[in-house]
Amino acid sequence: MRNDIVKTLFELCNKTKINPKDIEKYVHDNSVTPEELTLAAIRLVDKNMFEIKEAELFNSHTPSADELVSTNFITLFEIFIRHGLLPNYIHTDDGINYHNIMDNVRYIDNGNVAFALMKMLMECGGDPNLEINGESLFSEVDFDLLFCIREFTDESVSKKALDKAFRIWLILTGYGGYINKQQAPVNMRKGYTPEIFRAYEDFNYRIEYNDKDFKMYIYNINTNDEIADL
Repeated sequence: MRNDIVKTLFELCNKTKINPKDIEKYVHDNSVTPEELTLAAIRLVDKNMFEIKEAELFNSHTPSADELVSTNFITLFEIFIRHGLLPNYIHTDDGINYHNIMDNVRYIDNGNVAFALMKMLMECGGDPNLEINGESLFSEVDFDLLFCIREFTDESVSKKALDKAFRIWLILTGYGGYINKQQAPVNMRKGYTPEIFRAYEDFNYRIEYNDKDFKMYIYNINTNDEIADL
């Protein structure tokens, strides 16, 4: 692993205004390996995953798209994937903490970017059930969704956070995320399979709460057909 190459690539990408041609040329001219490229991507997302929240907290305003590094992520990840990004690569500096690009992407607070990137990573071979730090990626995402649903009732969780958790969960479900030894996490209506959720933009949810329990119904926003329940 050439740390100087990773560092320079990170610096080229960690800007609100980037030059994609220069970045792709750097990757090509320096024969950046898939591992080096993926590590740079991990560090880039780690640095900017909470940039909206941080801007609101420290600068007291919601940033516009041209103020966000993550606005460039879709373009950058298209370059990374063309040059061999490894969605299932797990990196550690200390043998204790392990990092993976899919695990980082799920935290990006620029929601539409997070969803698009997660789908791109699934499409290029990402494993939704990859084990990271002793837990599978999907089990963590599934826990996040259930937590958001339960805590939403007392306003501990915002609608934005719940929507984001749902869409990340939906994408991973569509690409084979499972619980309890390869069981799908939802009850699909007759004639449907979880793969339909790969078109995550087409679906929404409603939740019914009763006696400290809940039921989530997933429906197609174009037809209003109920597709599954959780």
